Parts: sequence; C-alpha cells; structure tokens
Amino acid sequence: MKSFVFALYALLWSPSVAELLGSYDVKNITNIIVPVHATNQNDTANAKQSNHLRSRRLQCSPSASVTKGAFAAGEDILVTLNICQPATEWFGIWPAGTAPGSVPAVNWQFTCGGQSCASPQNVGGYLFGLNGNTVSRGSSTWPLPSGSYIVYYNSAFGTFSTATFSVVGGSSPSVPAAPIPVATNTQNAVGQLNRLVRVACVGDSITKGDLLNAPGDDYPSQLGGFLVGTGNFAVYNFGVNAVTATRGQALSYDRTGEFQTSLYIKPDIYLLMLGHNDVKRWNSGFQSDLAWYVQQAKAAAPTDSAKGIRIILAIPPWVKTTRYGIIESGMVNLVQPAVRSVASSEQVQLVDLHSITVNQANYYARDGLHLNRQGYGTLASALFQAIQCNQNGVCEIGETCSSCPSDCFVNC
Repeated sequence: MKSFVFALYALLWSPSVAELLGSYDVKNITNIIVPVHATNQNDTANAKQSNHLRSRRLQCSPSASVTKGAFAAGEDILVTLNICQPATEWFGIWPAGTAPGSVPAVNWQFTCGGQSCASPQNVGGYLFGLNGNTVSRGSSTWPLPSGSYIVYYNSAFGTFSTATFSVVGGSSPSVPAAPIPVATNTQNAVGQLNRLVRVACVGDSITKGDLLNAPGDDYPSQLGGFLVGTGNFAVYNFGVNAVTATRGQALSYDRTGEFQTSLYIKPDIYLLMLGHNDVKRWNSGFQSDLAWYVQQAKAAAPTDSAKGIRIILAIPPWVKTTRYGIIESGMVNLVQPAVRSVASSEQVQLVDLHSITVNQANYYARDGLHLNRQGYGTLASALFQAIQCNQNGVCEIGETCSSCPSDCFVNC
C-alpha cells in the first residue's frame, strides 16, 4: 500500500505524464554508490517532521546541489544528488519563480539516470551532467537561454527546491565564460590558456567554511577574490563536513559527489587539505590514502594545458580546542608528518597553514576548531602567495613574470 501511495504521489508531482515517456541526452558522469552521509545536528533540530524522519535525517540528509552558481551557455549543468531511501525519485530544472505543475520542466530525469528507467535508485551520492533538452514538453532548445533557474528534487521525503543557478552568455561548450583578462602579460602561464584557470579547493568543513556568519567568508571565496585580480580564475569549493582522508569509512571523502566533481572539472590547480577528522579515530592508512588522493588528482590533469595540473598539499591549521575529539597534539604528531611525507614522495607543493595560525585565538569561531572571516582570510592569503610563486625553478600554472621571476624568468 505504501509503495502505491508513493508511486501515486510521484506521478502527481512529476513534470508531466507525457514527459515520462520521452527521453533526452543525459551524461551520467559517475555512477558511484555512496554510503549515507551524517547530517549536522542543526539540520535535525530544525526539521519539523515525524520522529521517524528525524531519526532518518540523523543518518542521511536528502539533497540536490549544483557545483557552482553560474554556468556558461552550452556547459553541462552538474547536479549532485544525495539519495537517502531507495524509491522512484526524480529531479529537474525549472525557470526561477516557477515550480513543478505550473510549467513543464526545461530538463528532468529519474534518479536512476534517464526518463525511461522509473525504478528505485540505491542510497548514495550521484553526479549527473545535464547536457541536452527534454524531448517531450520541455526546453525546445539547448543550450539553455541566459537566465535564472531552480532545481527541484522529488525525494522519498517530499518535493522541495534545492538549488538555484544562472546561465550566462558565452560560446564555449565546456568551460565557464571568461571575463576580460586583468593580466596583460600574454606570456605567463595564465595567458596561455584561452579559458579560466580552474582551482579546486578540496577538504572538510574547514574548506567548506562551517559556522561562518556570511557567505563568501570561507577561504576559497576569499582566495578567489585575490586571484581574480591577477588573471582569469574560477575557484570551486568542494569542502564537505566531517569527512576523512582515510578511505573505507562511512564519511570517507572519496565517497562524496564533491570529490568526483573536483576531478571531473579537470582542475589546473588542486588544493588538498584533510586530516582534522582523521585524528579522531586514527588509522595508520591515513598517509597512503592521502597519497591516493594526490594520485587521483594527477590523473585528472587537464589535457588542453601544457602545464598539466599543479597540486598543493596543505598542513591543516592549528586546533584551539579539544571539542569533537580533534586534539592538537594528534594533528602535530600524526597528521603533520604524514602530510609532509606525502608532499615529498609525490613531489607536490607543500603549504604550512599551521604555523601561521598557531596560538592565534582571534582567528577562530566560537567552537575553537573552525575559523572566522579573519582566520580564513589568513589561509586564503597564504595559499594565494603559494600559487603566485613556488620558488622551485619551474614556471607553473598561476605564476607570472611579475609574481615569480625566479621561476618564470625564461618567459620574461
């Protein structure tokens, strides 16, 4: 009976019966099944639902998100889903200000990957790249016209709007539309690319920017502000709360859609910082697993750049508190040596964010673990300087004649 009720509910809320019979080109970027993610307590406390759903949300929070706020015309719209219960679910894109039932979706599909696979999907995280119009009663043209859009996700817990994004004009089919270049030196590493330099910021809640009072205070956002003044950069925040570098655990970072997306965009610069959550339940495999992430990033190097990919491994910042079981001594004695060893063995750049934050209590939020705007600004400044000049004798992506003449003197 419950299955019948849910099926009827899904049908009533689906884009349209006619659309369910259509099909369109969907690029299933990855089909990796991910264990349920632990949600934070605030999400649970704010959910005014039944005790059963509250208990369920302690283990998993259904969500759909887009990888960034603006896409270029013709670019794949990347949607990440976190599915919490095997059921016949769907998600779709509508013009901003509209909703399912009011107008047809401009693009939609079942969570099993298409418009003709009406079947339950396994619990987990999935990344979808939407790159074609809905054939039946959907968008008549692709790429989507410029404008604002909203994603709706029909999950077992209800239908809700989850993310908004915009489509901006441009002719590039696969990369963001670049603004007018700020840098005038066409011989530098940035100028040699006819597109934005993609910077992936990968990590846990320190990267995501948990407990911040305002959007844009996280270090990736502040780093983007520094970089935009030097050239054409696109900075992506792939931080996820509570994740570990250690693989094979329920909250391992490699099991998230954010990790898959960080590789899919083929970044030019890969900023990797993990370790806080690993020290809570230390596993001797941390070092080898961290090296694995570096190796995966190397394999995702862009193919249109002679510079390849530049990987920067960060030593996590100081821990002011003992809350959450994250202890400073463990970070210093366990995490730091492992990070240094991986940077050395994999021959990637190392940035020490611990030494610049140690004993700087004014950099931290109320919980003593996450940073405030000033603290994240300090991280962003250090990483910006690291990108501008590595001083290793090689002119790398992000370095210029003016920022690093010791490395780029041949081009000057």
